[in-house]
Amino acid sequence: MPPGEPILSAQNISKSYGSQPVLQDISVTLHEGERLGLIGRNGSGKSTLMRILLGADTPDSGVLTRRRGLRVAMLQQDCHLDPGSTVAKALEEGCAVVRAHLAEYDAIAERLATDHDNAALGERFAELQRELELADAWNLSNEVKRVTLALGLADPDRILGTLSGGELRRVDLAATILSKPDVLMLDEPTNHIDLKSVEWMESFLKAYPGSIILVTHDRYFLEEVVTRIVEIEFNRLYSFPGNYEQFLEYKSQIKVIEAKSEESRQG
Repeated sequence: MPPGEPILSAQNISKSYGSQPVLQDISVTLHEGERLGLIGRNGSGKSTLMRILLGADTPDSGVLTRRRGLRVAMLQQDCHLDPGSTVAKALEEGCAVVRAHLAEYDAIAERLATDHDNAALGERFAELQRELELADAWNLSNEVKRVTLALGLADPDRILGTLSGGELRRVDLAATILSKPDVLMLDEPTNHIDLKSVEWMESFLKAYPGSIILVTHDRYFLEEVVTRIVEIEFNRLYSFPGNYEQFLEYKSQIKVIEAKSEESRQG
């Protein structure tokens, strides 16, 4: 399947912390509907690149571009939920943008009943309708119940600060998923998740209508979910449209070609 329109792009991105370079002249573009697997050794800059794409960090140089109005959400390795909040409130905050769009949709529908010739209102109404349909927003309450059950979340009234690391991770994952962004970014989402929940998440991500950027060491998960592999290795980026096994074959061929070229150059 050909890639959709480009929606998020980082071009010639470099980032250092102190004197330590983390990313050097890295470029990557995410397309509409793409499920991208970002891989590399620990310390190769995967999480840093994710935060830059999210907008939570800024590069030292390079250009970041995104489609107008693009919504991006990320499950980070460190939880940023309020420890004084409850499980129920965290999930409700995850749904906040979708619920705000539902409220705006209803308000515009009411206005259009008496102002049906307002072109700007009609355009915004149609835009919201598309967004809400993609997010399956009219079934949001049922979706909250499904996610809660699938991930085995703690009691809704539990205070987040009293949860174990694994319990908190699952709440964070649920809240991120329920925000229904255009780009869903997940950094090691299978950590602290049981096999049944991982299988549910595979099915969920395969059917996700938006785009996904996924960092994981779980090779089987990569194989099942992603449509393109991007690897950062020694400040070089390898990209291949396909699953993880196909990527390894592609990279092996590239290494053979490079070795032969180097041998010819030195010969």
